[in-house]
Order: sequence, then C-alpha cells, then structure tokens
Amino acid sequence: MEGHTIPSFKGGTIPISTEVLDCLSLLDIVWSNKFENENIDPDDAKKKEADFLKGAPPQWLHFYWSEKEATQFVTRNGYNDLIQLVNKNKRKIWSVIDMPLIYQPGSGGSTLAMQVLWRFRKELRCARVADSALDVTELSKQVVKLFLVGDDWDQNTVLLLLDIKEKMNEDQPFKRILQEHLIKEINGQNIKANIPVVIILNCIKRDFTRSDEFSLEANLSEDEEKRLREKHNEVTEKHEGYDKFRGFNRMLGNFSEKPHYRSVLKCAKPLTSSPQFCMLPTPNGGKIQVKKKDIFSKSCLDILWANMYEDEPLDRLSAKDLECEFLKGGQSQWIDFYCLEHEGSLFVKRDLYDSLIQQINVQQKSQWNVTTINLFHHPGSGGSTLAMRVLWDLRKQLRCARLQPDKTSDIMIIKNDIISLFKEGGEKNHNTVLLLLDVGEEGKKISRLLHKELQKRSVGDNIPMLIIMNVEGKKTIPKSTTVKLKMELLQEEITLFKEHKAVIKDKHGEDSENRAL
Repeated sequence: MEGHTIPSFKGGTIPISTEVLDCLSLLDIVWSNKFENENIDPDDAKKKEADFLKGAPPQWLHFYWSEKEATQFVTRNGYNDLIQLVNKNKRKIWSVIDMPLIYQPGSGGSTLAMQVLWRFRKELRCARVADSALDVTELSKQVVKLFLVGDDWDQNTVLLLLDIKEKMNEDQPFKRILQEHLIKEINGQNIKANIPVVIILNCIKRDFTRSDEFSLEANLSEDEEKRLREKHNEVTEKHEGYDKFRGFNRMLGNFSEKPHYRSVLKCAKPLTSSPQFCMLPTPNGGKIQVKKKDIFSKSCLDILWANMYEDEPLDRLSAKDLECEFLKGGQSQWIDFYCLEHEGSLFVKRDLYDSLIQQINVQQKSQWNVTTINLFHHPGSGGSTLAMRVLWDLRKQLRCARLQPDKTSDIMIIKNDIISLFKEGGEKNHNTVLLLLDVGEEGKKISRLLHKELQKRSVGDNIPMLIIMNVEGKKTIPKSTTVKLKMELLQEEITLFKEHKAVIKDKHGEDSENRAL
C-alpha cells in the first residue's frame, strides 16, 4: 500500500518516510492522500456518519466519505471566513500566526475547524492537537519537523488545529506557551523562511450569552456593493436630482468622501409621535395595548411601538420626500423604515445586520438579566442607521426603545423607565426590552450602571429584562481577524440545513433526520 504524502510548497505532494513518521507521534496529521488508498466499508462509513448526525464527535472519515459520495457536508457560516483568513495568512512572512475561532459550546466549532483542515490538506501540512497534557517542548519540535520535511522548496506551512479543553496553568493558556516554544525552536534551528512555519487555528470556547462586540468598517463588502447597486437603480428611477444625494453617493463611493450631516427634514409633513392605541409585544408572539399611555409619554425612552405608524394614512407620510432627505444625508428616523416597508423600497443592509439579529436571539435565551452588544463604527458609515433598522425589525418581538439623552442622564430614572416597559401588561406579559444607546462614550458608563442596577433577575422571570445595544462612533477601528460561531443559526444557515434534511432522510431514515437537524 502506498505510504502517506504531504503537500510541497512548490506544488504536488511528497512522501513521508517511516523514520520521520515515527517522530511525529504527538500530531494527528491529515495526510494529502488520507483514506485514498484504503478500502472503506460503505456500511461502516454510513454507520459512522449516522452516529455523527446523532451527536458523536466528528472524524476525518466523515469529510472523505462526503466527498467520495458527492454528498454535501453542510458548513456553518464561518467556514468561508476561515478559508479566506488561511489564504491571507499563508502569504505572510511571520513565523507563527495565530488565527482564533471563538465558538459557543455545542455550535459545531470542532467540526468547522476540522472541515477547514480537510479543505487545505493538499495545500498545507495539516495537523491537529487535542490534548493539553502533551510535552509542549516535544510538540513544538514535531511541528517544526513537519514543516521541514523535504528539500528547501518542499518545506511548507503547517496548519495546526488546537482544540483543547484545559489550560496549561492558571496564568498562561496552552496556546501562548506553545507559541513561545515554537518561536524558540524556529530560532534555535535558524530557520529563515519567507512563508509562515505554522498557522495556529486556535479553537476557543466562549459564552456569548452575556456580551459581544462588532465593528462596522467604512468600506463595503462585495455583497454590500451588489445590494447598493440594486438600490442605485431604484433611486435613479424614482428620484430626480439624485446626484445631490450626498449621503447615498458617499456610500456608493465606498465612503471615499467625508461624512455630510443633515438633521432637519424640510420636506416631511408633521407626524404624530405615537399611535392612538399603543401596542407592545408579548413573549408568546401576541400584542397588548398599553393602558396608561401618559406614563410612557413622559419617559426618557423613545419607545418603538409594535404598531408604530400603522394608523397613519400613507398619503400623509410623504414617503418619497422623507426618503429624499435621508438619501441626502439626513439623520435616520423610525418613519424612514416604515416608508421603505410600505413603499416596497429596498433597504441596503450591511453584512453585520444578520450577525446582530443572531446575537440578540442568543441573548434572549441568556440566564443573565442584562446583556450587552457593543457596535463600534466609523462616523458616517451607517452604524446608527443599522442599529435602528435592527430595532425596527424586532419591534413586534421585543420591546424596543432608544434612550433620549436630552431628557435625562439620571441612571435611576432610566432604570425605572426600563422596568416599567418590561413589566407593562402584568406578570404573564413581561417581555425583554431592547435598548439602543447611541450617545457616544457615555454609552459605556450607562451600560455599566444598568448592569449593576438590574443584574438580579426577579423570581418568576425566565427571560432577560434588558438587552443593550450600545453604538459608538470611533475614528479607528481595528479589522477583525476572529471568526465566531454561535448556537443560533443565521437565516441562510437555516435554509441550508432545511434543504439538507431530504438528503439525510433519504440516506439514514426518519430517525437520523430528526436527531440531526
């Protein structure tokens, strides 16, 4: 039987000798030709796949068999992000590169990381470490040895998956100690490579139910540019003088111009600030009418009612004029989103939109009474508009509100208004408040104080009282190099898994299909 092979930097693969192989015992190596020269029992492969679908740990055989049978192995949303990061990092000249995958336990982080290694097995030298009890000095020697196999032009980057549970000690995680030993070993052998010696794909478990943060950069992705072009076609057909829409055209130019602010809507007709009968959502998907509307009229919260503007005749809304002012650079108002919905106009969603919705869904199931989402954005990049759109779309699910800083900064008044909004409708109708803080650096202080004041959940409540979305503009936002994986599926992932159900059912029957998805 043909021996194991690993990829060469100059292309193709090279064999690995038995002598070298014996020196790599601490590594679970994904050979370039793994399983290709083995006689795999189809029934055994099918059984192992069924076990995996029922919850068993992933094995390399699952990926091989999926390819061989030409059946799709469903990937989570972070897969493409990790592929892009690996491709970017392998062109760098740093000896050791860290690439974190932060995942919520049970979300499939280990499976996703193994999929990435399987994808690169014919390009990079892929190996996994799953035991932190190993001798770190010896492990670092073996990783470097794997890199050095072959002549100078064969030597190739090691893509090393760390998927361990324990820390090395109380002070330093295993990864940090391994990095130090790797650098020491590389320097000790005087390796001068123009490619990375090792890229560490570091799996880190994290509980996202209490907090998370996001960064909105002042540049557009390919998908965002595509959506923007569609909106541009609509704008040119709908509006005259669209060349004066400085806000929209700045976005169309990928934020190349400085932001232009307009806060006065000249074309909009007066509108009532709230409906005649104010409705709030309940946890079971229903709605209740607010009995004492006057109490909330004095609130420091700008409440987004579940039926906001629904009793306003469309002909009074001057939808076209409102959109015109917004596209010129006017500040977003709740009415803008209502008009877009009812006029059937496109809203240009930033890519972060789905991730923010996902994180809110994660925090709705949290055991914490107060949770936080921090959204950092470049001024003029649409951070405030994005946050308002999220609240608008969730107004019939959560009790959404925005803090009006001009009314008060007294934390006790803010706290009491939040409690009143949460409890409106009686104990059976208590529902989570989604609060938008868009008050600059002051938002961190308010968020911290609300955590302190509302941290204790009342007896009988099984949902968080408050989810804070704190939006803050920053001139400098570091580009994220971290991939996150959460229990809550994105909408496109839900669609993909539903499509895969038929394949699972056909191969493994009803029982496996129900357990797997």
